[in-house]
Amino acid sequence: MINASKLKKVKYIIHKPSEVQLKKFKLYDIIKNNKNIEIMGYLDYITFMNLVRDSAFVITDGGGLQEETYFLNVPCLLLRERTEREVGLGETAFLSELKDEKIKYFFENYYNFRRRNEFKRYYPSKIIVDTLISI
Repeated sequence: MINASKLKKVKYIIHKPSEVQLKKFKLYDIIKNNKNIEIMGYLDYITFMNLVRDSAFVITDGGGLQEETYFLNVPCLLLRERTEREVGLGETAFLSELKDEKIKYFFENYYNFRRRNEFKRYYPSKIIVDTLISI
């Protein structure tokens, strides 16, 4: 998260168990005092999804968010050794395997983890007009 905050402003959605662990290991104040990290509490689903949609990328250890970022076409760094979910892998999701070099790679290349818009080459209105003209 500290490394990510060197690239972008970070919004850290923190849940109570994470906060407790960060305080236990004396990391909470380090994060809280970083001017590029905004600690946020739990958000309702719509607010959270809007935040995800508008993000340059997302960092998570959860498979559910991995799937959400796929459908929103937002690059996603998975902080896991492995994932049981295939959705987005190799497209929007990048599995770090908790390796520093892979995490660094993602930060340097996150913009490449967006799907191409397959619909850009199709123009439904043109197809309809062409069909009507040919009748």
